[in-house]
Amino acid sequence: MVTLKEAWNSYVLLLQSLKKSAATKKQYNMDGLQFLTFAHEQNYLYVNHQLKDLLTIYCDHLKETYNNINTFNHKIATLRGFVDFIFLREWVEPFDYQNILQPKKRQKETLEVLTNKQIMQIANVWSTYFQYAKTQEHAWLARRNGCIVQVLMETGCKPAELVRMKWAHFNRENATLFIANQNGRREIKYSAILMDMLALYRNETEALHEREMGEWVWVSEASQTKPITTKTVERIFQTMSQDIGKNIRATDLRYTVMQRAFQQEKTLEHIQQEMGYVRKWVLKERQQRLE
Repeated sequence: MVTLKEAWNSYVLLLQSLKKSAATKKQYNMDGLQFLTFAHEQNYLYVNHQLKDLLTIYCDHLKETYNNINTFNHKIATLRGFVDFIFLREWVEPFDYQNILQPKKRQKETLEVLTNKQIMQIANVWSTYFQYAKTQEHAWLARRNGCIVQVLMETGCKPAELVRMKWAHFNRENATLFIANQNGRREIKYSAILMDMLALYRNETEALHEREMGEWVWVSEASQTKPITTKTVERIFQTMSQDIGKNIRATDLRYTVMQRAFQQEKTLEHIQQEMGYVRKWVLKERQQRLE
C-alpha cells in the first residue's frame, strides 16, 4: 500500500518534469508538507479508502485557518491536482472530490476609476516638475513623463503596450497611432495636444543625447537605443500618487478611458477594438464592474 508521503513525492517529480517555476514548486512543497503534517497528526498515513474522509476534515481545517480567499484557493488547487494524480496512478478508487475541495468564490469588486478632479491633478504633476526643473535632465524627464501620462489618458493602453511604441507607429498626417501587442495592432486617433507634446519631447530628447532619435519612442536619459520598461511606468505613477495623495495605477487610467467610452454610448465592438480586448466576454465583465 502506498503511503501519502510516497504519493506526494511522486507527484512532486511530476511537477518538476512539467517545468513549473521555482516559486510555484516552492508553494506546492509548502502546501504538501502542511497537508502531510495534518494527515500524520490525524493518523492518516496511507492512500486508501479513508482519503475522502481526510480531505473533508482537512478542507474544514483550511476554512477555519485561512480567511484570505486567494491563499485558501491556492491550497485547494494544490490538493485537487494531487488527488487527480492519485486517481491517474490508480492507487485508490476514484470518487467525487470536487464537492469537498471547492474553492471560495471571489467577490467581484467595482473597478477603480478616476474623477475629473483627479485626472486634472495627474495631468498637472509633470508640468509642475518641468516648471521647477533645475537641470536639463530633470526638465527632459518631466517632459517625457508628461507625454507618457497623456498617451495613457487618451488611449487607455497598457504599460506593456506603451513601452513597445515606436515612432513608426505614429502617423502625424492622420493623427493616428498604432498600438501593438501579441494579438496584433489597433489604430487610435490622438489629439493635437499630444501631437505637439510629442514634437517637443522628440526635439528635447535629440538635444539631450546630441543625436537623432532611434526607433523607440520612450527612452531613458542614459540611452535612447533601448526602450524603458514597465517598471519605469510604475515609478511614474508612484511619484504622481505621492503628489496628489492618492494611490493610482495605469490600470485606473485604462478603466477610466473605458468608462468614458461606455458613457459616450460607443458600441461594444468599437470599445473592444480600441481597448484591444480579444474576448468580448472579458469586456462585458469589465463593463458590469464599472456600473
